[in-house]
Amino acid sequence: MLKKAMMVFFKEMKCIVRDTRTFVFGLLLPLLLVPGILFAVNFSLSSFVPSSPTNMSVKMAFSDKNNAFYKFCSSQSGVVVKDVKDPKKAISSGEIEVYVTVDPSINEAILNVETFKLRDFVKYEYDETAMNSTTAKALTSKYESNFESLVSGAKQENISNINDLYEFLSVDLDAGIADEFGDDLNISENINLICFVLLVPTMLVLYCGTSSMGTASELGVGEKERGTLESLLSTGANRVSIVLGKLFATTAMGAMGGLSAVIGLVAYMKLMFWGRPSQVSFFEGLCLVLITLGLSLFFAAVNLAISIYSKSYKEAQTYSLPLVMFCMAPTFFTYGLSPVDIDLAKLCIPMYNVACVLKEIISKSVNILHVGIVAGWLIIYSLVAVAVMMKLFKKEDVIFRI
Repeated sequence: MLKKAMMVFFKEMKCIVRDTRTFVFGLLLPLLLVPGILFAVNFSLSSFVPSSPTNMSVKMAFSDKNNAFYKFCSSQSGVVVKDVKDPKKAISSGEIEVYVTVDPSINEAILNVETFKLRDFVKYEYDETAMNSTTAKALTSKYESNFESLVSGAKQENISNINDLYEFLSVDLDAGIADEFGDDLNISENINLICFVLLVPTMLVLYCGTSSMGTASELGVGEKERGTLESLLSTGANRVSIVLGKLFATTAMGAMGGLSAVIGLVAYMKLMFWGRPSQVSFFEGLCLVLITLGLSLFFAAVNLAISIYSKSYKEAQTYSLPLVMFCMAPTFFTYGLSPVDIDLAKLCIPMYNVACVLKEIISKSVNILHVGIVAGWLIIYSLVAVAVMMKLFKKEDVIFRI
């Protein structure tokens, strides 16, 4: 049976390789697209992050300039004060990053209230959808803290005149802010790893799923549409051998696409993390390959089962693509997950466990037991899909369903 299955496999692979352009394009696409997307995301995010804390700045507008908080902020070298007529429009257009509404009684409160809290007198508005709002919020919070410290110092100096208070608050503290923020906001050096950890599990699941879609549709429902399935069934190979041969060919194409994505991934790491500990090791590379092969086998079996059941190539694609998207969804829930929080329960959730172990691998926290558990689950998923596919292929009303 295995010998006949291999004959079917080689026959299908010859047909696949014969279409040279499609074959080569299928391999080059993930090889180039994976690092290309990571470079693009890295470049996009890095444009929002200053190269050093001393270059950080925030564009602000105030509802009223006749107050102590405005005097303080306007004295900071990291604050760019703007005059705007429509605050909401200015925020949405990026003209300003923060609009500060100041209570008119703030000056009186500073001079007379024993315990002064700035948040009781100001309200901030940001564009929550903008990437740079995170830096703006961080800077604003620090300015608020420093302002309250200066106000406390003014009270100790017994300053009771508003003009003297303005003079006392007109000091540039940005140098102190830069020192404090040093390691926390120097994200540009680590943004590559952040993008990498977030995107890679999703991208690997996507490419392992989509790389076998076209081949599965071609080897399953494509045989129906071309009218060659009857000829194949009339040969000496039984149906189990035919299914296994097609499964091997589909898995091979899915694995080649997935491994191309892994190669592109490793190339990206070598370029961006050259000489750093973040580079992937040989053992971590083997773990990536193992998980990729398991994913490729699972998606090949599922896509081929869908193809055998479908009436047309279009119908097969209609079913397969949403399934791959559905399998990608659990990877989104691991974005905020730390490798130390991964336990046995998480490793038993389909597709979520794949994202968990991939996150461990790329975070250099490989646990060989976890890799083995996930690989075992992928084999179980694949065997279930193969069993369903075998059952479908033995039904006349399914394989001749047109």
